[in-house]
Amino acid sequence: MRGISLFLSCLWLACGAAYSDDLNAELKARRDRDTERLERGLAGEPVFAEVKSINRKFKEEFRTVQLFQTLDEKNPMLARRCFLHVRDILLDGNPNERALFRKHAGDLLVYLQRQIDWASKGNALMDQRKSDKGAWVGEMMKSLQCLKLEKLAIKLADLSNELSEDPIIEKALRQTASKMHVILGCEKPDPSLSPLLGLFSAR
Repeated sequence: MRGISLFLSCLWLACGAAYSDDLNAELKARRDRDTERLERGLAGEPVFAEVKSINRKFKEEFRTVQLFQTLDEKNPMLARRCFLHVRDILLDGNPNERALFRKHAGDLLVYLQRQIDWASKGNALMDQRKSDKGAWVGEMMKSLQCLKLEKLAIKLADLSNELSEDPIIEKALRQTASKMHVILGCEKPDPSLSPLLGLFSAR
């Protein structure tokens, strides 16, 4: 019986691996088809989001950047709509990718303020829905959001400095970073929470 069980286990693992390989191949084929459709202007921002998701699964984010660069050259209007799906990758990328982020982000202070406004609305919703039992979860989420925006403000300031832009803008961004917890009305976040920032990665 033990020999039969071992055989069945091996068979199940082999079938599972084969199924997984087939599924991965299907996903990659779908990604490649959708990438071509996007490059030809036959698909929109939702399809770009799906392509990005597949690339992330296979740890091939460079393909997402390459696609966005192509859209930026051939279809700027679509690139602007897709920017929100690739902005974090660009900002953390090489100098050319950061320059592309800068091109689409516009005014850096306005860009940061939009992210703060979005976070503030999210915090207000959490305050409306929270219960005493789950209050600590809401506070933790607020702290993580605050830490994320604090780091974003610093990255934007560094980018502004890197591109030799108005030093007043860089100073304002750094000041905003230092006061982010006050702006969002939460406790100053613990830097040790940084590993949890993946919860706020772009989808």
